[in-house]
Amino acid sequence: MLGRQFEKRMWLAIAIAAVAIVVVAPLIGCFAFSPLLVAGGIQPYPLAAAIGCILAEALAVVALVFLVLRSKK
Repeated sequence: MLGRQFEKRMWLAIAIAAVAIVVVAPLIGCFAFSPLLVAGGIQPYPLAAAIGCILAEALAVVALVFLVLRSKK
């Protein structure tokens, strides 16, 4: 019984990580970070949008790693 509960929790964790990396981070990167990057001087806008998405995904991965390491203590 413990194994089934662990598998459900693991699938939930994988789903949360996938949604954070694939859906939420690019939205934040495109709509929050890219205008700031354009204002900072990065041109053209598609380059700023791509860099914003990469930056947001990297921050999401760091946040997830931090939360996992913190939960093990």
